[in-house]
Amino acid sequence: MSHLEEGSSIYYYEGKRGKAARRRHKKKSPLVWILLILLVVLVAECIGYGWYFIWYTKPVVTLRGEAEMTVDVNSGFQDPGASALVGTDKDISNRLEQVGHVDFTKVGDYSVTYGMIYHGDEYSVNRIFHVRDISGPELVLKDADATFEISSMKEFKDPGYTATDNLDGDVTDQVTVSTERIDGSTLRLLYSVTDAAGNTSEAERQITVEDSEPPVITLKGEPEI
Repeated sequence: MSHLEEGSSIYYYEGKRGKAARRRHKKKSPLVWILLILLVVLVAECIGYGWYFIWYTKPVVTLRGEAEMTVDVNSGFQDPGASALVGTDKDISNRLEQVGHVDFTKVGDYSVTYGMIYHGDEYSVNRIFHVRDISGPELVLKDADATFEISSMKEFKDPGYTATDNLDGDVTDQVTVSTERIDGSTLRLLYSVTDAAGNTSEAERQITVEDSEPPVITLKGEPEI
């Protein structure tokens, strides 16, 4: 029987099976479980939001029309607005909100912003409107296509006219009429009216003066001498 002297060391041999058993029974660290849970949540989020975190595409907000527009007052103009696209085919324009109001019935300068919040980020574009009185009154001649043939200007009766301005209203009483001879028998009547902003409108009609009466010969003195 062998014996060990005092102070001697004892060594144990552990085979492969023993090491495998120890690994199977070793408890996982709480940090590992937390990482696994976070991974599952991340995968679920990616599936639920169309892989947003992997292939996120920013929307592009674009103005319809020019960034700065000059518009005639009271012209019935409609704001063309803006559009918003994600990629090339996903239209999300209905999410856009307009900040600012334009009164197209009043002369002035206006600023409008079209924008939205998309996945926590803000996207917007801006437009400036200049509302001005840039058109003349609407001058309408009654019987504008009629043909007038008279023997003298004394016989001419003007069918009439109207003039209405988009800002000043009825300006018919401000219409002036002038006469101009084009040739020996044709006259041009020129109608003109100017609004308060200095915009002028003109119209014309032509009149043909035909001398249909024979000349009158008058003797000087007695008819028989």
